[in-house]
Amino acid sequence: MNDARYTFHETIAEIAALTQPCCDEGSTFHFSVEHLAKRQVCFQFRGRNRNGRFEVVGHRLDVNRGDLTFLPGHLVVAAMADFEDNAVMAFYIGKCSSIGTITGEVLARLGMSPEVLLIEIVTGQSDDLSASNSLSRLALIGLEGTKGWSPLRAASDILTLDGLLHPYWCRNRCVVIGGPKFSLNR
Repeated sequence: MNDARYTFHETIAEIAALTQPCCDEGSTFHFSVEHLAKRQVCFQFRGRNRNGRFEVVGHRLDVNRGDLTFLPGHLVVAAMADFEDNAVMAFYIGKCSSIGTITGEVLARLGMSPEVLLIEIVTGQSDDLSASNSLSRLALIGLEGTKGWSPLRAASDILTLDGLLHPYWCRNRCVVIGGPKFSLNR
């Protein structure tokens, strides 16, 4: 597994490709992106392609004002772009699975308000002999850095900069079903 920053870039490229309608009828996907930004704005995007139906939609919630705005789905990459500005980018490897609970846990442990980016992507390909699916489920944490500070000292059980080996959080975990044999690759 690559480090969190490299994985962030890889994942943005994958989502950008998924937001373009695909003519491959054997290809299916669904994804969700939730991003709690520093300025107390939460973005949520959902996309899917199944049985020839392609759809990507988004929302922007301003937590301070309580405003909810619908966004075109093609803005998903732009909504995530500011996450790159974080001095520290880490994988979350804890037990929480929502933006609110992850934010609360990181804030309690580090005393810093994080940016949280939750991404889930499931892609599939089927033919006459087999079907394959790939799962990515990532929680990326962005923090403002200070010189000489490392989040791993204070929160090594919930944050890691690289080496994402986890039963729940994963990148491109593949399952092939059908054909001559069944295999599960992690």
